[in-house]
Amino acid sequence: MLESLIDWLAASAASEWLQSTPWAIPALQSLHILSISAVTATSYLGNAPFRYKLLLILLAGANMVLFHFVTGRRPAEWSRGRPPPAARVAGGTSLLRWTGAVALGRWIAFA
Repeated sequence: MLESLIDWLAASAASEWLQSTPWAIPALQSLHILSISAVTATSYLGNAPFRYKLLLILLAGANMVLFHFVTGRRPAEWSRGRPPPAARVAGGTSLLRWTGAVALGRWIAFA
């Protein structure tokens, strides 16, 4: 029964749209986070790990925009070997920021 439900969901138009639209899942996740934050805004805004998590997400988004419009403009040149240092720094920065955001997200309940 569960497998048939999963198969049905995977074949649905909504599933196909989510898989083919690169911004759909981040937009839905952002809406979800904002909805939860709006419901319990006062308790979350008083939580330092939550504020730091939002800051790291904002910084990760800025890193993504910078990479997309500056560093990642010429990916065809990367086929010659290692990615340029700026791309490696952007990747490492992204990994650190998202890892920090996940860790802070786990810490919210304990603060």
